[in-house]
Amino acid sequence: MKKRTRPYAPSRLLPALENSAVWLVAIVGLSLSVAALMLIQQQLEAHKRLDFEWVSQNRIRALSHVLSSDMLAVTSLQDFVV
Repeated sequence: MKKRTRPYAPSRLLPALENSAVWLVAIVGLSLSVAALMLIQQQLEAHKRLDFEWVSQNRIRALSHVLSSDMLAVTSLQDFVV
């Protein structure tokens, strides 16, 4: 008579130590992925901030240049009239 063997459940194929190693690798991988995501987001925010500061400084310089040339025109007109 042949003995029937029961098929093993998938969770029983790996010994307990290997199963915990798989979970450890998965948790470490997930943690590293989240850390990399946060680092990339911080770098993008810093880049956006630097880009905004650069653009705003250029606009401030352009505005001050226009204002100084307008003030020069007003003082020249004042000198001419007086």
